[in-house]
Amino acid sequence: MKLHDYTTEAAKVHEYLGLEPTKVWKKGDRVSERAINTQISSGSKFDFPIEENNVAITIERNILPLASALQELRRLDRSIYMEIGIVVYKRDGEGTPAVFFPADMLRVLADVPIDLDIDII
Repeated sequence: MKLHDYTTEAAKVHEYLGLEPTKVWKKGDRVSERAINTQISSGSKFDFPIEENNVAITIERNILPLASALQELRRLDRSIYMEIGIVVYKRDGEGTPAVFFPADMLRVLADVPIDLDIDII
């Protein structure tokens, strides 16, 4: 999960969510050690290991419990951008990669101001 473009101090965002970020960056920081391009805004990243080899279970256990806090955070800081990023790696010889979300999960996520970005590589 990534949060960026917030005007609130990063530490307050993390405290509000009750999470320690995996990575924090400031506007102007290099995107990576070897990169020449820089971050265009400050932000935080929170990694969650995939549980039971199932993205939906991971979201259900780690992000859905944050739904009301994320809604309130957006209410307090209208500029914040929130994203759930999912990357599915397809190995040679494997079948068609798939990501499934149950309807009840989609209803909860629909009320959270968060984008869903799914990449299949």
